[in-house]
Amino acid sequence: MHAAPLPPRLLAGLAFALLLSGCQTPDLKPFADASATLVSGINQGGDMAIAPLASQAVMVNGVLVAPGAPEHPASKLIALWAERRAAANAILAYSQSLADINDAATNRKATATSVVDAVRHLAAAVPGVNVSSNAAGDLVVFVLGAGIEVKAWRDMASAVKSADPAVQAIAGVLKQDFAALSAELESVTLNQLTSSTTPALREVDRLYEPVREKQRAQRILLATDLSNLSVSTELLRLDSLRAGLEPDLVALRAEKSRLEDTRTAGKNFYAAAGGAIDAWAAAHHDLVESFEEHRGPNLRLLATRAQELNTVIKEFRSEQKAEAAP
Repeated sequence: MHAAPLPPRLLAGLAFALLLSGCQTPDLKPFADASATLVSGINQGGDMAIAPLASQAVMVNGVLVAPGAPEHPASKLIALWAERRAAANAILAYSQSLADINDAATNRKATATSVVDAVRHLAAAVPGVNVSSNAAGDLVVFVLGAGIEVKAWRDMASAVKSADPAVQAIAGVLKQDFAALSAELESVTLNQLTSSTTPALREVDRLYEPVREKQRAQRILLATDLSNLSVSTELLRLDSLRAGLEPDLVALRAEKSRLEDTRTAGKNFYAAAGGAIDAWAAAHHDLVESFEEHRGPNLRLLATRAQELNTVIKEFRSEQKAEAAP
């Protein structure tokens, strides 16, 4: 038994519906929103990673340097981070631009240059990336000496596809920058641990532990003869000496712990930030495929990385609250 043929009007309606579905473009607002969450986490985490070091005096070439001084190691880190913060904000601006351009269906000619301009602004904000134009007037993004052309297209799918290689290269540079900042922060904190905090703590420990042992021995002697005046006098002297050492010991141990926490938290943050940039680049590449396949972009990895950043930031906040507590 054969099915009855569909009426011509219904066939025409189905064909029209399929044509419309083929012309639909993905909604890029979720990509822009996810990028905003990601960049917010990067900016917050970057500020918090440097804050503990920036707030304490440190030894530089044997001299104690106050917070905020130009020669304080955190001053360099703050300056370096300001550039990367601007680059992260440029990622947000680029992502929002894509969503806005995609929504602007009334003037399709604007797409031809708008996406290229968005890439230009993104590239210009990333240290180590340069922009120029070739003889044909196309944008050329230079990353590590290699030029990547970004051609202008009037349809959004082609424009995003043309931009993607440059975006991937720019994301790679920014990820390397985060790794370099992580190494810089670790170097500074390790220097403080090895050149000032640890030696000073070792010296106090060297004095403190023998005093404590002698106290114990004197107490044992005094327990056998409470009338022994010389033992009582020596015990009082040792008590006074130990009491004088304890504030330095407590302060040095606390400083060492803070530096070690700063080092660990910084490494965790920059690793999470690098992973976030990877996820953003992967989501951008998926935009190319989402246009070709007429579907929404896959943002699962981006959401996961944003959650990882959020976890790091929560750890920062809990540590800083603990340090601020009396």
